[in-house]
Amino acid sequence: MFVIKIYWFFIPANKRKKCIFKQSCSNYVFNETQKKGLIKGIKALIIRIKNCKPGYNIIQIENQTYIITANNEMFQITEMREDILN
Repeated sequence: MFVIKIYWFFIPANKRKKCIFKQSCSNYVFNETQKKGLIKGIKALIIRIKNCKPGYNIIQIENQTYIITANNEMFQITEMREDILN
């Protein structure tokens, strides 16, 4: 968590890579670690690193919208930033 706080301090929000998720990767990992512990936080970090990159596809299945990431994992559109749909 200390490393994330240093990252937030030294790299301003406008200089950070845009995340495809609503909650930024660093915020998500910080919150998961705080709520569920270090092991869950590390797992959350690995999932985000693998999936938060360009190359996603938006699909519809039975009136639900999903994003399939470049890593072939599927997430509900509710977890994603609104502006990626445009």
